Parts: sequence; structure tokens; C-alpha cells
Amino acid sequence: MKWMLPALIIIIGFVFCMGCTSSPETIITNDMVSVIPTVETLTVTVVPTIAQTATPIPTATPMPVRMITPEPTLVLEEEPIPDWTEAPVVIPTANPDINRQNFTKFKNRDFMAEYPDTWAVINQSIELKDTTMYNMDMFKKEGRLVTFSSEDGNVQMNVLTYDFISPDRSIYNPTIDTARRKVQLLYPNASADTSVYNYQYRKNEQEIISQRYDVLFKPGNEYYPYSYTEETWKTYNHYFTVDFVTKTGGMDGYIDLRYKMMKFIVTEGKQTTEWW
Repeated sequence: MKWMLPALIIIIGFVFCMGCTSSPETIITNDMVSVIPTVETLTVTVVPTIAQTATPIPTATPMPVRMITPEPTLVLEEEPIPDWTEAPVVIPTANPDINRQNFTKFKNRDFMAEYPDTWAVINQSIELKDTTMYNMDMFKKEGRLVTFSSEDGNVQMNVLTYDFISPDRSIYNPTIDTARRKVQLLYPNASADTSVYNYQYRKNEQEIISQRYDVLFKPGNEYYPYSYTEETWKTYNHYFTVDFVTKTGGMDGYIDLRYKMMKFIVTEGKQTTEWW
């Protein structure tokens, strides 16, 4: 029995030295305790770790993008539509009835006149196209023009004053050929022979010798679609031209108005000094 105790100690120590690779099994037989080591073989399968190399994912190169500048959109501004409609401006035509309109007087240093009070008066200085009379240089180069114009501008009376370079005492003796030459000079595209009508050489209301005639262009004349009556005379210091003009055709509708306005033009007459 004495030898069994040391043997048991050795076996137990051996078991402890084996670590966890064995599990002791105790068998009790007839007051004897025998420890028989049971060796269990622990099979450990070591799986080798294979280092996996990550396959790089190729980076896609972006396609170049061309910048497109958008064209500006033209925005048309619409005119606002008014809530109301403006009535058209109606310009009245010249009133041919001298009994249904008021007349007013005009006076400057050259003449006096009467005209409808609704008409406009325009004064201007002009350069004369012709400064000769009797084939001699008689007038100063600048004249004075006064225009009396109806509201629509279609009827006018023009008074043009020429200044003699020196006072003239000669007798005014024009002819119809004088009138035709003047018309031809002013209107080269018209026929002077067929445009001058009703020629008169007479004394006017101031007892001054004058010439008077109508100028009527053919209907449809594209150059001069109007007609006029002209009267001219001379005084000691001046030469006067008076035109009564209608731009819409003949004179038939304005005979009374023309007569009244041309009749009441007063100049210095026969006197040798200024009339005023």
C-alpha cells in the first residue's frame, strides 16, 4: 500500500502536466482508487488563412462635358391694352361759309388783312428765287411771307412782300405771258399754257393796277394736286404777291371766302411814304 500513494501522486502530476488534453477517469475497485487517464485526441483542423488581395475597381474617367450657353430668350413686351378707347382727333376742314364764322384783323409793317379767327398765322423770312423785274435786278434778296392757314392746312392765303432796292415809280404793265413764265418757272413739270385761266389786268380795290389769274392743274396731276388764285401788284416801296390756295382741288367751294380775304388786303397804295 505504501507504494501506491507515491504512484498516485505521480499519476496526478502527470495528468496536470498533460493540460487539457486528457480527462482523468476515476475507477473505484475494492477499496482501491485507480485513476486511469483517458486520452482523448483533440483533432484541430487548422484552415490556412488565404490572404485575399482586393482587386482594385477601376475608376471610370468622366466624359468631358461641353458647356452650352443658352441663348437668351427674346421677350416681347406687349403693349398694355387700355381699358378705354381714345376718340380720334378730328381736324375740321375750312368753313367756306363766311356768314358762319368770325373774322379777325391782322396788321404788320407791310399790310393789313382779315382772316377767320380759327386759322393759324405763320410769319417767316424767305430767300427769293427771282429778284428781277423787266429783266433788271429790282428786289432785295430776302422777302417776308405771312401764311394764313385753316385748321387742317388744306386752305391757305399767302402774302409775300418784296422790297425794292430803290423806290420804283414805273407803271406795272404785266401780261398773260408774264403769268405763264412765272408758273413755268415755279412748276416745271406742269404745262403753263394749259394751267393759267381767267387772266385779268385791272385795278384792284385800292385802285392799283394788278394782274390776277387762276392756276388749275389737270386732275390727277401727281406733282401739284392743288389749285390757287394769284394776284400781284406793286407800290412805291414794295411788290406784293397774294395766293389763295386750296390743296384739295378746285376753287368752287371757296369762292366767297377767297373773295372776302383777298379783297380786304390793304397796302400802302399809291402813296410814296409808308402807309401806316
